[in-house]
Amino acid sequence: RSNYIIDVITANNFDGQKCEEYRLLHTRVSGRATRSLKSFQVMYDAIRENQAFLVRVGDKSGRTAATHFFFYHSLYCMYGSSAVDSQEPSNAGVGQLGVWEGMVAARNLGCHFLDMGQLRLTNNPSEKEQNIAKFKKGFGGETVAVFRGKKVFDLEGI
Repeated sequence: RSNYIIDVITANNFDGQKCEEYRLLHTRVSGRATRSLKSFQVMYDAIRENQAFLVRVGDKSGRTAATHFFFYHSLYCMYGSSAVDSQEPSNAGVGQLGVWEGMVAARNLGCHFLDMGQLRLTNNPSEKEQNIAKFKKGFGGETVAVFRGKKVFDLEGI
């Protein structure tokens, strides 16, 4: 932590430039724009409206090393997405640091629960899916199965 500067961007200290650093890092790490500019604007609007916050992990030179986006409402916080600069050493832990700081920020905002989001449970998960699941599970907590179904009504029998 001592090698990094943490910024938690909320409605109270909204900084469009730091939010834009998130989008640019996300694009650079992905190698392409994986989502529309409008989707990032929706996230920035959620920050302005006290429905989300962004954790920025910067190095001592000011370079953005990682960004993490979280939604929150009442007692609940949900991890949304993140981007970690590929120039960071894999053992630097900036991904974990950003989520930890997100947990602290969520607690300071009055949240009691953090949902790390869906784990892709497929028969043959990709290496990326396996790494994301390992990252999310690494924070402890519980894995909760959520079953989805489709209800079909028999309207002929009425």
